[in-house]
Order: sequence, then C-alpha cells, then structure tokens
Amino acid sequence: VGYGEIALIVATPPAGGSFAVAPTNGVALDTVFKLEASAQWTADDLPLTYEFSYQAIPPAELTSPLDEAKLTQNPISARTYETNMIPTGEGEGNLLRAVCYIISSVGASTRVVQDIVVIGMDSSNQGAAVGQMGSILTEQSDTGDPAEVMVAIQGIGSTLGAMAKEETRRRRRRRAMAWISASML
Repeated sequence: VGYGEIALIVATPPAGGSFAVAPTNGVALDTVFKLEASAQWTADDLPLTYEFSYQAIPPAELTSPLDEAKLTQNPISARTYETNMIPTGEGEGNLLRAVCYIISSVGASTRVVQDIVVIGMDSSNQGAAVGQMGSILTEQSDTGDPAEVMVAIQGIGSTLGAMAKEETRRRRRRRAMAWISASML
C-alpha cells in the first residue's frame, strides 16, 4: 500500500481589462479598424501577449470560438492591432465579431469580443471591386510577411463569398419581381 500526493497550481487567466474596436462600423477591406485591449489587463504570470481574430458569421453564443479567422498568426506583445483586412460581416445586418485573446506567460487566457458592422465593398462594379482586392493582395505580398499575405487572402476570400451571396440574393429578387410582373399581365 502506498500513498502519493500531487499539488497543482492552476494559473488564473488575465482579468480586469476591456477590449474595444474603433470604428464600430466600416467597409470591408477598406476601413482601418483599431482593435485594442486596454492597459488594465493583469495576471499573476506576466508578460501578457495578445491574439486578434474575427468571426465573419458570429455564432449566437458569445463564448463560441467556432470559425474564428486569425488576424495575428501568433500572439503579439502589442495591445493594439490595426488592419483594413476585415471582411464583410455575414451576420444579421452585416454583423462581424472581433475577438481578442489576452494570454499570460504560462498560457492562461481570456477571450473577449466586440460585435461590429462591416458592410461589403461596392459590388455594383464587380470588376473594380476585384481589381481593388488584387491591389490589396499585391500590397500585402510586397511586405514580404507571409502572415500578412495569409490575412489578406482570408479577408479577400471571405469578402468574395459575401459578394457572391449578395449577387445571388439580387438575382432571386429580380426573378421574383419578373414572375410577379408576368403573372399580373
């Protein structure tokens, strides 16, 4: 018969701060959004690092990390991240969920979110919109940073998907209006 004992110390996640995005409304791949974790975040295990991401289709449950697309590929030491690589919000009313993870030096983390509205690029001139996306991709590839190129591809892909959905909705409305007009004759 033996006896054993293990004492575990559980790291507490960072607490005491907030997360904000400015502006709270913008245009996909155009508006520069500033995502910022406040300086009030603290933890027993410093220093803190930060990860920023988004959910183009925000789940109903605020705590769900499903379908998050990373803006920062690895944790960064800066509390602020500025980018125009945010795609069209695909939630109700173009809602998109911005996400920030505040991470202690031992990996304990806190996830905070803010919902923002991101409308699509002007798709009435699709050629111009696609050209603008090509320019964005070229600009990002010129940085030489593969992580920035991946973020651009992610944002462009998501925005193209939203544009395709909007075009499908427009076509359905036109067909419905044509059918109604024809049935009234």
